[in-house]
Amino acid sequence: MISYEIVCIQKPKGLLLGNDKITHICYRNGQSKQIISIQQAIQMITNKQCTFYVKDQITQNPINVIVINRGYGILTPNDAYLRTIANGIETDNLEQLPEC
Repeated sequence: MISYEIVCIQKPKGLLLGNDKITHICYRNGQSKQIISIQQAIQMITNKQCTFYVKDQITQNPINVIVINRGYGILTPNDAYLRTIANGIETDNLEQLPEC
């Protein structure tokens, strides 16, 4: 299965608070970059079309991104979000990426 590196994120425009949700991710696809919504990324991972990862800021090792389901049973857009697999660092690796 193909795996793409997430290189930057987008949050809502306007007054930003520290806890604003990420709305889009930008990933490297060969020489180009693609911007997709979080919902699209969740679908791609859930449907096993691809996987995503970010690079650890210190080691540059890949850290896999997974779908977390907050709800029960059937996955709905409001119940799911993206998170990196725990790497022993408390900060969110996705939140640490630059804005696109």
